[in-house]
Amino acid sequence: MATTPLIHHCWSPNMEFFTCWWRPVGNVSADEDVHYTLSYSKDKGPVHECPDYVSGGANSCHFDSSHTSIWKMYCMTVTAASARRNATSTPYCVDVADIGETTTEEHSH
Repeated sequence: MATTPLIHHCWSPNMEFFTCWWRPVGNVSADEDVHYTLSYSKDKGPVHECPDYVSGGANSCHFDSSHTSIWKMYCMTVTAASARRNATSTPYCVDVADIGETTTEEHSH
């Protein structure tokens, strides 16, 4: 089972906003409350927290148009925190221009 979360997919339908999804940690006991925090920076700038955990569904971060900059490199990590452990994903870096939807067959979320 995964002991760290993993950002596995980012998608932008129009390059005005985008969403990234992560796989949660596995092997979580019923009484273990795991909280996920996605942190990101743009072009090695200051680190910010995900602006919207709701719009993209479970285990996602949605960046609306006010948080989306094209031609900038976003580097993200997700941290899973509980009373017993703290685990951070490997960094996932993406340029919004590279994740725009160009053909329908590429989108497999």
